[in-house]
Amino acid sequence: NSQIIDALQRAKISWREDATHDRPDALRNRLRLEAIPHLSSAFAPRDMTAGFLRAHTFLCEGETALECWLTSILGENFSEKQTLSYGLLAKHPPALLRRALRAWLDARDISASLSASGFDALLKAARHEKPFRRSAGQGRFLRGDGSVLREEVTSLSAAPAWRDGPFARQRRGSNGAILHAEKITLESALRAQIFSGKFSPAIHAFLNPPTTPLAVRYWRAGDAYRPLGAPGSRKVQDQFTDKKIPRQERSGLPVVYEKGTGRILWIPGLPPAHHARLAKRAKMALRLTYRPA
Repeated sequence: NSQIIDALQRAKISWREDATHDRPDALRNRLRLEAIPHLSSAFAPRDMTAGFLRAHTFLCEGETALECWLTSILGENFSEKQTLSYGLLAKHPPALLRRALRAWLDARDISASLSASGFDALLKAARHEKPFRRSAGQGRFLRGDGSVLREEVTSLSAAPAWRDGPFARQRRGSNGAILHAEKITLESALRAQIFSGKFSPAIHAFLNPPTTPLAVRYWRAGDAYRPLGAPGSRKVQDQFTDKKIPRQERSGLPVVYEKGTGRILWIPGLPPAHHARLAKRAKMALRLTYRPA
């Protein structure tokens, strides 16, 4: 922390202090303020930080090795496939199956609905190589046939609200939400409001008008795009988590994309795509408006 402050002072950059930084009600603060100083004293005269960093390096190397091993068996991007061929891991150490299950479930936003004991029960069922069917939250089930795992959606309430299809001016989802698009002229006052962040990304997006027709669909596991201002592409699921969008709301949000290229333009609640950003002096814009049910 002191090194960061020193760097900011040298660069003459102002900063803001987190009011909760020194309060012990958060676990991370209790560890930093209470547990770590005690551990450091207990380790003295040895350098606790150097030991922890060394152990962290070893763990990272092991993680990388396991990931490479798993990819060599299941293939690249196995977590984004519709099914998981867990039977291929039957003769390998349990750590590989545990890792594969976690990655595949995370890609479908299922992990959060499973308790630790629930995940362990799923892992045990998969290791027995016998057919099983387990609940994965409201209207969702995981079915294994002894070698392949797949997700089943049986509840109408869990069905996607947006069918994949073209989108010109307005679409209504099965949940009653409305998505509207129009090409507008940007007056200086409106342009200033847009770039000052006045409009909520949960309701509005202002984009450079695309050269291909628009389309809308529901969110799928593995979806990713580069958010406005971000250095690179990020998974939509991770963005949902960052923005604290509840899991039960995610399937009801429309994914607006370019029909010609398939590139995602915007999902309500998330930043618009960087490649479709408005220029500072743009004269025209595509305005997307989302009205939840």
